[in-house]
Amino acid sequence: MLMKFNLLIIFIFCYIHNMNNKISTTYQEPLRVQIAKHLENEIKDKIWKVGTNLPTETKLCERFKVSRITIRAALQAVESLGYIRTIHGSGSEVISDSPNNKFVFPNPFINNSNNTDIIAILEYRKIIEKGIAGLAAERITESEIEDLEAIYKTMLDTAHDLDKFSCADLQFHKLLCKTTKNPVLFQSYESMTQLLEEAMSNIVAILGSAMGLRYHKLIISAMKSKDKEAAEKIMEEHIQVTIDAISDFYAEHLDEP
Repeated sequence: MLMKFNLLIIFIFCYIHNMNNKISTTYQEPLRVQIAKHLENEIKDKIWKVGTNLPTETKLCERFKVSRITIRAALQAVESLGYIRTIHGSGSEVISDSPNNKFVFPNPFINNSNNTDIIAILEYRKIIEKGIAGLAAERITESEIEDLEAIYKTMLDTAHDLDKFSCADLQFHKLLCKTTKNPVLFQSYESMTQLLEEAMSNIVAILGSAMGLRYHKLIISAMKSKDKEAAEKIMEEHIQVTIDAISDFYAEHLDEP
């Protein structure tokens, strides 16, 4: 009799645990909203206590069976309420078990921490980096080309680790800017580092590494041949293709229930 009772308790516990991890794919609320509410309730219930970190994005993706971008959108919502503080590369720390702000679910295009549109950042990059690529093709040295190739190798080696890949991707673009030998351009680009890091991380999470690898290889070829026109064309195409892919992704996925 006691054994049967214990088995019943275990069954109930497992059932409740599974229900807590379950999100509806038919309910009208978007998945990112449902996940944000799950996490909010768990913080309120002190499952995740102040001073501790939430599970990693990878763990949350596995738990809720959704994409990384959906998890990031949910975390941005929880952060907007004042429950957590998310630092790139360090995870999401619980800083309060009660909301400090009125709930406003962020537009998925908007980076909550600095209210910047990812598409706007890409448009900025398209204008600026086309010129950077052309100038770099004229001024880059052989040793700097070797440095670009070393970063490209890091990108190849980390193609399946998207966090490390996005860091290497941005490092590639920053080095390309530095090779122009134009301090105004470089300082302007450096001042955007935080925005660029966060945007790059989101872009790579959505698109993966294949597109970036293809275009970065072409950029290196243009640098080696000192072909200004080709460098500008490749960079402009690279960023425009990224804009189109990101726009298509949001149109297709983020308005789904």
